Amino acid sequence: MSDLDKLLKAKAHSDNRDYPAKTTIVRDMAKLDPKAFYIDSEKDGILGLTHKKLKFKLHLPKREIQDLKLSKAASVPLMLKTAVVRVEIADTDEAQRQGLSNRYFMPANHGMLFTKAGSYWMRETYIPLDLVFLTKTGTVLDIQEMPVEPNPKYPTKTYQCRSAEKAAMALELSKGWCRKNNVNIGDQVKVAVK
Repeated sequence: MSDLDKLLKAKAHSDNRDYPAKTTIVRDMAKLDPKAFYIDSEKDGILGLTHKKLKFKLHLPKREIQDLKLSKAASVPLMLKTAVVRVEIADTDEAQRQGLSNRYFMPANHGMLFTKAGSYWMRETYIPLDLVFLTKTGTVLDIQEMPVEPNPKYPTKTYQCRSAEKAAMALELSKGWCRKNNVNIGDQVKVAVK
């Protein structure tokens, strides 16, 4: 059985609320290849896991997998005004398409930096977001709030965002983060993306 088939089977178990069967499948996969998954989020004892190659996301109780040696998502710190935020870098077409979809929470002061700005939507995204459009040098061009779709899995109305000005990069943060940290258009974000 392929890794994708195993992950789809784990998801089916989860959809049917058979969490022990889901956990067994993921544990067995992680034991065979501990580097296949990384931890992308943690909240209230639940870990968000992503299969590195397939970008498939699952959530499991920390207590069920804490004995496994799983790495955390690679992230880099960025400075916005006086606040620091740790961001995952979406620098491939696949990572940019996936973005923060299928995640149910994001740790405080975390986000995702897209190295190529485009059009953004909220399909299968369960976290309301601030979307910050940036120039190549990190100047904030635009800030937009993106609410969660009423039905994220099958949206009837898709919220799409695109910068009014030509942006080079985009940064997704938890909704309200920019307001809370007084980040405005024209502010400088210190980024080290080539």
